[in-house]
Formats: sequence, structure tokens, C-alpha cells
Amino acid sequence: MKKIVHTFYGSANEITRLSGNIMDLMLDGNNNLVSGEHEDNKLVVVEHADENQDMQLWAKLLADCHTVSHHWEYAGEVFGSVDELQQAVYDAVMSLPCNTQAERKGIARLINLSVAEVDDLTKRDRRARELFVEGELKTVRDNPTIYGWDNGGDLHDPLKFLYLPLDDGQIVDLMRRIETLYGDTNQKLEDWAVEYEVISRLLIHRKAVILNPQFLDLGNELDYILGKDMAELWHKNRDKILAEKDEGGEYNDD
Repeated sequence: MKKIVHTFYGSANEITRLSGNIMDLMLDGNNNLVSGEHEDNKLVVVEHADENQDMQLWAKLLADCHTVSHHWEYAGEVFGSVDELQQAVYDAVMSLPCNTQAERKGIARLINLSVAEVDDLTKRDRRARELFVEGELKTVRDNPTIYGWDNGGDLHDPLKFLYLPLDDGQIVDLMRRIETLYGDTNQKLEDWAVEYEVISRLLIHRKAVILNPQFLDLGNELDYILGKDMAELWHKNRDKILAEKDEGGEYNDD
């Protein structure tokens, strides 16, 4: 028997439903499952399985959980992405004998199951990400989180940053684009280097985008990276920050 730790992420309703389905299995006598940590958007389940783990069990449990992302740890390896799962399946297939018709059929069945699992994982991860972004954008619309930096009081107009639900690719693209824009100006490196460092730190650690750089006019330069919804929120909060500055008022850090 091997221990497999399954971790599920998704909406609170579907995580609750999935937890209920698993509890029903346990009550029906499935002693291979042990319920673990259960939070609003996360569920951990430990499975004790033999070498012939039944992946169809999880496909059935997840059939009506359209937003749930499924990650699992098996024999010390974590398969949290499509690429990792595909590589693991490839390694497993290459290690199997393929001499008889029965062995070839077994390999074909394993590949077919893995293809279905890869497709399912891809769809679930994409949908879970979409729902996460939708919820976060609603929060930003209703109550935006804005960070400030004034270099210990040395800046008369503190830099302001707006949190947005950025993914890793967007963060990297924003850092590259902003650096390029600085480089295209006639300013000396020492003029804007500190500001760019702060901008990068806030992007990496807070997923927060600069609203009012002192040494750069961003205009619409970031819109294509942010996408329509995030760009609209960025412009709305940027305009508010600049309007407060023009009116001589104080910035709002709420």
C-alpha cells in the first residue's frame, strides 16, 4: 500500500460537496480514504492505495465539481501541473514491458486514462483560475487594496500601488515592459533605478501595480498585459490618485 495525499482547491460550495461525497464513501466502508484538512476553498484527503490505484474513482467524485483543481502527492512526487503529470506517465510507460498483446493493451489503457486526466486537470485549473480572478476583481471594485511607499518620509508624493489578481506571467511581462519604458526615456539610470526596484518588489510580493510613478508616464502602456477588466480598474484608481494629488488632498491608504 502507498499513501497518496490529494489536495483540492475550488469554490466553497463545490469543496463542501466534494467533502460530502468522500464522507459518503467512507461511511459505505471505503477504508482507504481518510479525510483531512477542510477549509472554505481547500480539502485534503489521504488515500491508501495499492499499485493499481483506481483513478476512475476520482474522476467520478469530481464529475460535478467543475471548478475544483486536483493536485496529488504519490510516492514522494507531486503532480501539480499538466507537464509534471505527462512526464510521470511517460516515465511509467517506458518502464513497463511491452512484449505481449495483454501488456500492450495495459499500456494503451494507462495512456488513455492519463490523457483524460490531463484534459480534466487543464480544464479544472483554467476554470478555477477564472473563478478566482472574478471573485478578486469584484473585491477590488468594491474595496481596492492600495499600498503606499514614501521612502521613510522622503517622498512628498508617495508611490501608490493597486493590488490586482495577476498571474506569474503577467508579473514578469509587467516588469519587462516597465523596465523597457524607463530605458526608452532620456533619464539616467540612477534617476529611476530605485523607483523601478520598488515597483518590482511590490509586483512580486504583493501583486500590486504602480499607479503614479514619478519618473514615467505609463498612459495605456500596461493595458494589453493587464487585460480589459484589470486595466479598467487600474485606470480608475490611477485617475483617483492623480485627482487627489491635483486637489492637494491626502492619499487614501484604505
